[in-house]
Amino acid sequence: MGAAHSVPTPDSRTLKAMELGHINMKELGIFWSAFRSIDKKLTGSVDISDFYKFFEEKRSIFGDAIFELIDCNQSGSLDFGTQRGVVVVDVTRRN
Repeated sequence: MGAAHSVPTPDSRTLKAMELGHINMKELGIFWSAFRSIDKKLTGSVDISDFYKFFEEKRSIFGDAIFELIDCNQSGSLDFGTQRGVVVVDVTRRN
């Protein structure tokens, strides 16, 4: 996934998402920085406890449902690709 501070080289799936969402490399870097700020353990993924810590929220049924909605492959964690996909869907929905 790349070094801790460098944006991962976009694969074909990422490039397609970037095209769909009209996202350039600078904006991808912003999303990467945001993801890395949640991924405090630098594992490349965010589990549900990291998710709650980032938002400074107590665990709730509503929060769990949001996490499960984002975790579309039901792995129990979010990776950068998952987070990026959610952003692209949101950006295209707003346009």
